[in-house]
Amino acid sequence: MLGQVIFTIGYFMDQQETNPCLPVALTMTWIITFAVSAPIHDRLQKNGKDPIQIKKLIRTNWYRTILWTLIPVMQVLLHG
Repeated sequence: MLGQVIFTIGYFMDQQETNPCLPVALTMTWIITFAVSAPIHDRLQKNGKDPIQIKKLIRTNWYRTILWTLIPVMQVLLHG
C-alpha cells in the first residue's frame, strides 16, 4: 500500500497535467481499509465469529480488491 502511494506521488510530481482517477481510487482504497475494514477486523477479533460482520468484511474486501486491481492498471495506462 505504501508503495502505491509513493509511486502515485512520484507520478504526479512528474506530470504537467494530472488525471484525478488514480489519487481518487487510492484514497478510496485507504478510506475503505481504515474506516471500514479495519474496525470490522477489530470487532471480529474482540467478539469472535459473527456472520454479519464476516459478510460485511467480505463485501468491503471485494471493493478493495477491485480498486487495488484498477490502480496498477491506471498507473500503466497513465504512465504509458
